[in-house]
Amino acid sequence: MAERHYIYAVLGVRGLPCSGLVGIDGAPVELVPVKDLAAVVSRTWHDRFDGADEGTLMSLVARHQEVNQSLLGAGSLVPFRFGMVASGKEEVRETVSRLYLQLKAALKRVTRHVELAVQARWDHAKVAVACASSDREVAALREEFARHPSQELQIRVGKRLFELVEERRREAVESILSRLKPAAAAVTLHRLLDADMILNGAFLVEQDREAEFDRAVEEAARTRDGDLQVKRIGPLPPYSFCDLELQADPWELLDAARTTLALPEQASLADVREAFRRLASEHHPDRGDAGPEDYRRYQEIVGAYDLLTAYCESFVHRLVPGAGEETSTATAPGEALLSR
Repeated sequence: MAERHYIYAVLGVRGLPCSGLVGIDGAPVELVPVKDLAAVVSRTWHDRFDGADEGTLMSLVARHQEVNQSLLGAGSLVPFRFGMVASGKEEVRETVSRLYLQLKAALKRVTRHVELAVQARWDHAKVAVACASSDREVAALREEFARHPSQELQIRVGKRLFELVEERRREAVESILSRLKPAAAAVTLHRLLDADMILNGAFLVEQDREAEFDRAVEEAARTRDGDLQVKRIGPLPPYSFCDLELQADPWELLDAARTTLALPEQASLADVREAFRRLASEHHPDRGDAGPEDYRRYQEIVGAYDLLTAYCESFVHRLVPGAGEETSTATAPGEALLSR
């Protein structure tokens, strides 16, 4: 089998030494310069990983994570998900070039930031008992059930308990987020992993604000009277804030970003900024009772803005409508136009 190159991440700096870092298969980690970026790679004999046994796969994933963790000090890291393999350095360069706009947008967002995960848990059964014992409606339903047992009453009790626990969960999560969000640049809420977990969040935090964020975590845990266990994990590479669309056409992504920001067929950088300010104000999670979908929508708006501004800042030129390709008609810095 031909030797290949495994891709761990892309850095926003080209001169960072990787000497001493060992990748999968025990191969040394090296950099492949591409324009003003650098891909972090190592040689591998692997082509695909879906046939690997569980032990081997876990070992490979751990090595992938360790390499990216070691690169956090670079301050400008876009980590790739596990399993990205190129046939050689030329394909590495082609991949980075194809993803260039996405990478520049992601780097603008995450440079000098780290990801900090926060998980909060409680004893779900204990909370349900506490809710039931303090609610008059549940007490009345149970008394009625004792006199006239029925499946309908059981369902009504269960529904009321669910509402009470969910309301308490929302209050607890809002309390935690209200303390953590001021110290974070962005927030992503992931799915809950079990019945006792009430929060599984990823926070993008400036490197020099980690101590401030940790104090906020400690305060959030203290204010819940000991009924919550709040765990902070990290710093981590910013995986939750660097979702690359590996197969997407750059022009289709730009067009989708323009649609997300409700921009016309021709728009300037000033138009992009104005559209972002308007939509960010309308959809910011801080405006009310935000859930995972609200955070997802807001991140979609931010991602569209980052992509379009990265395009305008990286390619300072005009696009001729209908030409379907970049032209050399230059504009002043910061005045690049998007056109269909």
